[in-house]
Amino acid sequence: MRAVSKRTRAEQKELAEQVAAVMRDAHVQLRLWGRCKNENCKRERNCCGDAEPCGARVAPASWAWLRHVVQGMLEGA
Repeated sequence: MRAVSKRTRAEQKELAEQVAAVMRDAHVQLRLWGRCKNENCKRERNCCGDAEPCGARVAPASWAWLRHVVQGMLEGA
């Protein structure tokens, strides 16, 4: 039973990492760094922090929808 639980946790962690990678790329492609208050992000034209909270802050409804879609796709839905 423990092996199954560990495997499931490992799979969940891998899925979370995949979702995070796609969301980081989406953050750049959507140019959300342009709406950020952090001047470093604007200068680098990339999120200089964590893309998840930044995307949720500057585009909350769109970011939540995109995250839901990406997670569903990676889960095979």
